Amino acid sequence: MPKYRFNNPLLPLPMVDVVIPAYNYADKVGRAIKSVKEQKLSNFACYIVDDGSTDNTAKIVQDEIKGDPRFHYIYQPNAGVAEARNKGVFSGVGKYVCCLDADDAISRSSWSLC
Repeated sequence: MPKYRFNNPLLPLPMVDVVIPAYNYADKVGRAIKSVKEQKLSNFACYIVDDGSTDNTAKIVQDEIKGDPRFHYIYQPNAGVAEARNKGVFSGVGKYVCCLDADDAISRSSWSLC
């Protein structure tokens, strides 16, 4: 397993990959993203997989993650939550995976044992 993301020593591998599948959750996904940003552990990568949303999900996600290289927006045509989650999991390279629904939030110390 590589030590760095994309063979770039300035981007160490994340400890935790967070996967947030989202389908038409423009009104809730911002809260999920904010809860990830507030984690005590900052060594993570977050993949928000937009599963073909027809609402404002893409704009909300892109506004929330702008300027933070730990966050990645992925769009796919609607294929269901399992496919969206799998796409996010397979996009990551971290040691652990945390799946978070777009309408949920996690506590600040969720990964303190990592």
